[in-house]
Amino acid sequence: MTESSPTPSASTPQASMTGSPAPSASPLGPPPSPTGVDASSLTIIDEWRETQVPQYPNAQRNDFQTEPMSQVKNAGRMLFRTTDSPEQVIAFYRSALPLLGWQETSANEKNVGAKHGDAALTVSVSAGEAGTKIFLQLLDAAF
Repeated sequence: MTESSPTPSASTPQASMTGSPAPSASPLGPPPSPTGVDASSLTIIDEWRETQVPQYPNAQRNDFQTEPMSQVKNAGRMLFRTTDSPEQVIAFYRSALPLLGWQETSANEKNVGAKHGDAALTVSVSAGEAGTKIFLQLLDAAF
């Protein structure tokens, strides 16, 4: 019996001609269909109205810290809390952001990255005793 080498699957990143790995898809797959989110019902965060960042429904804002070195208007970090699960929060942002012109750049069970023009948004979630923390960071997009 001869042993053959494993054949790469569709999910195996392949090296490019330059030797660097090919870009990998989001571990969560493509963003969910936005059928569960209605763009007209989204609440846009006041400070980030220009870049169209939605607030998670019924989340309570705890903190906002500006980032003065950024070229993005009112760039900074916001912290919210909700009683919903981290999975619900991630699903919301993966559905809502494309409706507002954001392009998802990465996603996993605890984070979503997206780009809109010169702005980059990172959504991070963590579960705790007091519910789910939602950490939003709006900064310059890396080119």
